[in-house]
Order: sequence, then structure tokens, then C-alpha cells
Amino acid sequence: TIYMALMGKYGLPYVAKLCFDKAQYAAKEINKLPLFTLKYGTQFLKEFVVETENDVRSLTKYCALHGFFIHNINNSLKNCFKIAVTEKRTKQEIDNLIQCLKSYK
Repeated sequence: TIYMALMGKYGLPYVAKLCFDKAQYAAKEINKLPLFTLKYGTQFLKEFVVETENDVRSLTKYCALHGFFIHNINNSLKNCFKIAVTEKRTKQEIDNLIQCLKSYK
């Protein structure tokens, strides 16, 4: 594809590493929050599943109102949602997501 051609031999691994590092940071911080745990641990690249004791449908709506779109997978996994972190997300945006999850009541 054009994207891959533009990224070149070194650009694609660099972007993959950015995604990995940012997703790992987000997951570790979310895992520190009460009522949130990583469903499958930290063996992932940029998407991970979070299990919560909160109502997932309500939580996804709350996050959407605050500009964060988390994927409700409650139909296939009870009390779970999925987060994907790309290279475009800044540390501040990730911290804002964590604060949003933390402030959910």
C-alpha cells in the first residue's frame, strides 16, 4: 500500500514500537485503577481487553461523552471492553483516558 511504501523499511517498525510502548503504558496505568484489570495480561501489541466491575455499557457511554471511544465487547466477554492505542495518541491523551476511567462512578 501507499502507507507502507511511504513508511519504508525503518518507518514501519518504528511506528509498531510506538504503538506497543503506548499501549503497554496505557494498560499498566489502567491496571492500577480499582475495579479494572487486564483480562489477558500484557502480551499484546496495541489492543487489549480490560475487565471491570462497572457496567460496561454505561462506562462506554460515559467515555464517549468525554471524547474517548472504547469498544464494548460485553456481548462476547462479560464485563469487558477493548482499547486500541495507535501511534497518533499522545501520553497526555492516554493520561486523560485514564483520568476519565478513574472518575467514572
